[in-house]
Amino acid sequence: MLEISFLDWIVLIIYFIGITALGVWTYKKIKSSADFFMANRGFGKILMIAQAFGVGTHTDQPISVAGASYTTGLAGIWYQWL
Repeated sequence: MLEISFLDWIVLIIYFIGITALGVWTYKKIKSSADFFMANRGFGKILMIAQAFGVGTHTDQPISVAGASYTTGLAGIWYQWL
Protein backbone atom coordinates (compact mmCIF):
# COMPACT_ATOMS: atom_id res chain seq x y z
CA MET A 1 0.00 0.00 0.00
CA LEU A 2 2.72 2.49 1.00
CA GLU A 3 5.60 2.14 -1.38
CA ILE A 4 8.92 3.91 -1.02
CA SER A 5 10.05 5.42 -4.29
CA PHE A 6 13.57 5.44 -5.62
CA LEU A 7 13.96 9.13 -4.70
CA ASP A 8 12.95 8.36 -1.10
CA TRP A 9 15.66 5.69 -0.90
CA ILE A 10 18.24 8.14 -2.25
CA VAL A 11 17.26 10.76 0.34
CA LEU A 12 17.43 8.17 3.14
CA ILE A 13 20.84 6.95 2.05
CA ILE A 14 22.21 10.50 1.81
CA TYR A 15 20.76 11.28 5.25
CA PHE A 16 22.31 8.21 6.89
CA ILE A 17 25.69 8.85 5.25
CA GLY A 18 25.58 12.49 6.40
CA ILE A 19 24.62 11.60 9.98
CA THR A 20 27.34 8.96 10.13
CA ALA A 21 29.93 11.40 8.75
CA LEU A 22 28.87 14.03 11.30
CA GLY A 23 29.19 11.48 14.11
CA VAL A 24 32.65 10.36 13.01
CA TRP A 25 33.79 13.99 12.61
CA THR A 26 32.63 14.96 16.11
CA TYR A 27 34.07 11.74 17.58
CA LYS A 28 37.50 12.66 16.24
CA LYS A 29 37.32 16.19 17.69
CA ILE A 30 36.48 15.09 21.24
CA LYS A 31 39.62 14.54 23.32
CA SER A 32 38.37 15.04 26.89
CA SER A 33 35.19 15.18 28.95
CA ALA A 34 35.32 19.01 28.76
CA ASP A 35 35.14 18.71 24.97
CA PHE A 36 32.16 16.39 25.24
CA PHE A 37 30.09 18.25 27.81
CA MET A 38 30.96 21.91 27.20
CA ALA A 39 32.70 22.00 23.81
CA ASN A 40 35.80 23.03 25.73
CA ARG A 41 34.05 26.34 26.51
CA GLY A 42 34.37 27.45 22.91
CA PHE A 43 30.77 28.61 22.31
CA GLY A 44 30.80 32.00 24.00
CA LYS A 45 28.67 33.40 26.79
CA ILE A 46 25.51 34.17 24.79
CA LEU A 47 25.19 30.67 23.32
CA MET A 48 25.91 29.04 26.69
CA ILE A 49 23.23 31.18 28.37
CA ALA A 50 20.75 30.25 25.64
CA GLN A 51 21.63 26.57 26.02
CA ALA A 52 21.21 26.70 29.80
CA PHE A 53 17.85 28.42 29.37
CA GLY A 54 16.75 25.77 26.89
CA VAL A 55 17.79 22.96 29.21
CA GLY A 56 16.07 24.59 32.20
CA THR A 57 12.71 25.00 30.49
CA HIS A 58 10.74 22.26 28.81
CA THR A 59 7.56 22.10 26.78
CA ASP A 60 5.90 19.84 29.33
CA GLN A 61 6.31 22.35 32.17
CA PRO A 62 3.71 25.12 31.55
CA ILE A 63 0.71 23.10 32.71
CA SER A 64 2.36 21.74 35.87
CA VAL A 65 3.88 25.15 36.71
CA ALA A 66 0.52 26.87 36.20
CA GLY A 67 -1.16 24.33 38.49
CA ALA A 68 1.53 24.69 41.14
CA SER A 69 1.33 28.48 40.92
CA TYR A 70 -2.43 28.31 41.38
CA THR A 71 -2.11 26.19 44.54
CA THR A 72 1.04 27.69 46.09
CA GLY A 73 1.09 31.21 44.70
CA LEU A 74 4.07 32.94 43.15
CA ALA A 75 6.48 30.35 44.57
CA GLY A 76 4.96 27.81 42.16
CA ILE A 77 7.36 28.91 39.46
CA TRP A 78 10.10 27.04 41.33
CA TYR A 79 8.05 23.87 40.89
CA GLN A 80 9.64 23.18 37.52
CA TRP A 81 13.05 22.60 39.15
CA LEU A 82 11.76 19.91 41.50
